[in-house]
Amino acid sequence: MSKRFLILFTGFILISLSSYAENNDSAFPSVYELMTTDAVEIWNCTEMNGYNVLVTAVKSKVAGTGAIYAANTWATSDFILAGFDRRWDFGPVLKNKLVSYTFIIKLDGTGVYYDFTVADKNGMTSPSMVLKCKQTK
Repeated sequence: MSKRFLILFTGFILISLSSYAENNDSAFPSVYELMTTDAVEIWNCTEMNGYNVLVTAVKSKVAGTGAIYAANTWATSDFILAGFDRRWDFGPVLKNKLVSYTFIIKLDGTGVYYDFTVADKNGMTSPSMVLKCKQTK
């Protein structure tokens, strides 16, 4: 009798899980849901004219972590408060030990994006994008 009950109970659980997955777009939360649920700060950054959000930067409640959303892609990042500036470092580490990409939001809300994959031999580069950022959370 107990074996029959165990088999029926296991079958019921499997059917329930299968039904849940079919009735939901995703059985697991997306990276966006995880980052925004754990978000301490969310910044939306637009072109300087204030239109078209190009970058969303998220500071997670987990110390030293965050995420960047741009071009329909999430990238996890390290987060650093550097003086008054908020800084997200992401992408693979390069041969010169620098991170590939950095996004900084200055105290006045100016966001600057650096691509160190095109830096000179001293690791210097100019920002390839300047944005206007507003904190939404």
